[in-house]
Amino acid sequence: MVILRPTNVIDERKPGILVLPKRSSFIDFCKVFIKGGECAHIVHAEDVAAAALHFISYPLESPQCYIVSCDNEPLNTFAGVWALYKTFREKKTVDNLRPIPHLPLLAPYILRKILRGRSNMGDIRYSSKKLIGTGFTFKLGLKEAVNQIASASGSV
Repeated sequence: MVILRPTNVIDERKPGILVLPKRSSFIDFCKVFIKGGECAHIVHAEDVAAAALHFISYPLESPQCYIVSCDNEPLNTFAGVWALYKTFREKKTVDNLRPIPHLPLLAPYILRKILRGRSNMGDIRYSSKKLIGTGFTFKLGLKEAVNQIASASGSV
């Protein structure tokens, strides 16, 4: 038996946090400015499906749990995916792309602590090393996932 634990699954119909750069409202920009350094944890549905198909022919002796995530990619943050989305929409290259400016991780942590009374630091990243160790390779990865969704959003 295999248990797959995908992080925030996105696709063209359900873009998740990619609605923020898609709408690009002032409020959306403020959210990214505040939470920009936090991991977005996005992974495309095609990569999750590919991971499931990978295990059809992979022998397991006991039940195993695998995280399906692109969290290892440095641009998988609120500010990073905003910058990626905008870059792909404007048909620019991603060479030397940097996330948009944002507050340090401590800022959203303090805001959540004040507003909710509890919070995590926002620096959690999930590892797919165990999954990759089985020979799995991501079909899309972060950049191509964001590119597909940006391209599906129509013209600029």
